[in-house]
Amino acid sequence: MKVLLCAALGLIAQVYAQGTRPNTLSNLRLWIKADSLDGGADRYTDGAVIDSAYNWGSVGGAFINAAGTDRPLYQTAVSPTGLPAMEFDGTDDNLVKNSSTAQFNFLHNGTQNTFILAFQLKAAGVAHVFFANNYTTAPTSTQTGTDFAITSSNTAQHFMTRSFAGQATYNNVTSNTFASTTIIQYMAVTITNAGNDTSFIRMNSVSQTRQVQQFAYAATDATQNASIGMASGGLNAYLFEMIIYEGIKSEAEIAGVIDYLQFRLEENITSSITRTGRRRMIN
Repeated sequence: MKVLLCAALGLIAQVYAQGTRPNTLSNLRLWIKADSLDGGADRYTDGAVIDSAYNWGSVGGAFINAAGTDRPLYQTAVSPTGLPAMEFDGTDDNLVKNSSTAQFNFLHNGTQNTFILAFQLKAAGVAHVFFANNYTTAPTSTQTGTDFAITSSNTAQHFMTRSFAGQATYNNVTSNTFASTTIIQYMAVTITNAGNDTSFIRMNSVSQTRQVQQFAYAATDATQNASIGMASGGLNAYLFEMIIYEGIKSEAEIAGVIDYLQFRLEENITSSITRTGRRRMIN
């Protein structure tokens, strides 16, 4: 009886430790996972160029870059996890979903949303734009868009412009810095419109900074691309997972998703930081 009870408790603890699978939460709009870029099958070989990043579960189709030298590479075993990642070169690597405003305009039109990312920087002291929609590096009077980034000062940033004189609805930047190139990091950003509209950043499960909306959202949206990385440079990192929800997720839900990501990614790291004795990765 004691053996059975211990086994049951162990199973419960393991399930709890695995956290919350992202697609069990409502309103999932994007889930790019490096181990399943092509319909759940690892089509890419080590070092191959990525021309299409599958949006897991067929949520809105793939992000693509059909040709050219500005495509990220697929790495099958990134240290210290020994697991797959998309490698962006810091110059011009990008994957794009064309004319995506209908899918992603909720990120900048005042709708509540939640962004979660797992990554490992390859360099510090340079800008890393992980995701942007309808956005360029220099705000203009006709532009409305948003991005999620690590800045050249190694701070985490959520930036949003409105289409009036390039004003920023948010330019939410942490005071803490995140310059490590040897660990996996987790970024979570939420936009809530309960009371004053607010951008809130968490890094590595720790609350960072909150900013109240500075200017009104634009009334209309232009049809533009959404991009992972940018053709104008700005991402020098390994990307493991990217998740976006339309709608706000609670503290507990965000913590559950990050627990899930940590279990998938970090349970594979042995005490000696080798790839031997690796557990089978959960999906």
